[in-house]
Amino acid sequence: MVTTRISGSAEGTADLTGPQARFLAWAARRGFAVLPTRRLEPGEACPPGFRVFPDSLRERGEPTLCQPANELRWVQSRPLGGRFRPQDPSWARLLRFLEEKLQDVVMLELDAATGAIARLIRPRRTFDQHCAMLAWMVEDRVISALDALGRITPAQIDRSVAPRVSARRRRQAPLLRRGRIIHRGLAVGALGRELLLLDRPTLKDLPRLRQCQGAIVAHPGRAAFWLQFYQIPSLEVETLEGLTEGALATLEGDRLLGGALPAWIAQGLPPGLERLLEWADDVSEVRVMANVDSAEEAELALGMGANGIGLCRLERLMGLDLVRDAILRRRSLDELYGALLERLRELFRVVRNMPIVVRLMDQPLHQILPQSPEINPMLGMRGARLAQVAPDLYRTQVRALAAVASERKTRITVLVPGVSDGSELALVEGWLREDGVPRMRLGVMLETPRACLTAGDLARKAGVLSVGSNDLSALVYGISRDDAPVELLPVYLERGLYARDPFLHLDPDGVGKLVELAFDLVKKSRPRATFGLCGEQAPQPATATLADRLGFDFLSATPLRVPGLRLALAQSWIARTLKK
Repeated sequence: MVTTRISGSAEGTADLTGPQARFLAWAARRGFAVLPTRRLEPGEACPPGFRVFPDSLRERGEPTLCQPANELRWVQSRPLGGRFRPQDPSWARLLRFLEEKLQDVVMLELDAATGAIARLIRPRRTFDQHCAMLAWMVEDRVISALDALGRITPAQIDRSVAPRVSARRRRQAPLLRRGRIIHRGLAVGALGRELLLLDRPTLKDLPRLRQCQGAIVAHPGRAAFWLQFYQIPSLEVETLEGLTEGALATLEGDRLLGGALPAWIAQGLPPGLERLLEWADDVSEVRVMANVDSAEEAELALGMGANGIGLCRLERLMGLDLVRDAILRRRSLDELYGALLERLRELFRVVRNMPIVVRLMDQPLHQILPQSPEINPMLGMRGARLAQVAPDLYRTQVRALAAVASERKTRITVLVPGVSDGSELALVEGWLREDGVPRMRLGVMLETPRACLTAGDLARKAGVLSVGSNDLSALVYGISRDDAPVELLPVYLERGLYARDPFLHLDPDGVGKLVELAFDLVKKSRPRATFGLCGEQAPQPATATLADRLGFDFLSATPLRVPGLRLALAQSWIARTLKK
């Protein structure tokens, strides 16, 4: 460190305030040379030959600092995303001390000629670099693994793995508009169709908003609330003039780009983030599983660190056209069996020996058959009820699962949806116990209030119980997810009648208490039963807190929400443990 102790001192550093000034004063007291630093009052002009730099933590209107505008060089404690390795070894001891004190990567600005310290900087970094840096700082024992997990958020992870356009394609595409983000996201389609062009949206535009991929709005007004509520990628622009209806475009963040640009989705996690989430998994006591509808989604989910498949919906795996043809007898059940078996084999080739929960068909009939005469289809013939009326359709699904189970050593759970009474399980239970059927676990979805209230009795028959939070929330609130969001929920949320959207955030006072009651009943009746939750609310931090506190066995989320949920569960465990 001899080369750093050049004679000289800060000019008036004792009179300066703020972190930068305090650091310079400290460095001067320790014998390090620092550039002459002056206090610049608000409104005071910078002297000739000086440069102004703001204190990163000062409030607006506070005094600033200025120093001679000399040529500078920089020394950094570690490369972004790397181990401790200063470029200039003579500064290693000071950089190590500062890094341990601040628990962050640090950089010193130095006068190129004299080596005097100009200021201390915490370098900017991308999220991937930040995660890699945290992982190495844990390895170097600068911070603990628990500290590292507290330095990132689930929302940051969600943004980092979200689909996006590659930088090269973004540069090459023509920029049609740039504006203010209403709701961040990526959407591709034709202007005026998939990407709506709206001047002053009204309530009449709500049905179109619910069906679109994205929206470009000139005067959003109240529609900004709807766009955020529906989580529709949307952009506010000054004018819609010059945008041609029918032209293909890509909306990404604050830009509208010409052409249908392909979305890039990471098939795995960056090494630094993956290392952090491995520590998160070591901490968390709740497994994170994935909701998938295809082999491709399953591969993506496992790459994101899912511990298995927590929900595979057979009607989506089959495709609605195939289900519709089978119900209308346009295709025989043998044809349905063959097509389903082929798709299950593709799925299980990806899943291999990981546990998988397969839900039998639960699509409401009006979504399969538009001419369905049901008055209230969301409460009508679906799930376990349809199985009673059309048992051959459901037995075909169980046959296909049994055929795959006989071919592979995979832990399969057959999940029966829409159950309100234990007697509705007898049909599927009998099929699973027939001679020659490989061993598969029987599971039940808790998505009606009665199923939650009688969960202890259901647990005596089913070894896996999974809360279907979407339908359960609808039944507890007595509102439909199909029509309530059009006019009712926006009004309730704007007026503060509901604190949050009950279909996106688990209601702690109603639905949450019902889930807690069901969990207690299940564990008292069958302590070794597997209890979990799937649905839109699963990846939310509040749900993670509930699952961690009660001790759920698993939560299941869409593939791209799996990494953020892994972190949320670990952070919930850390917060709960630190309170003790």
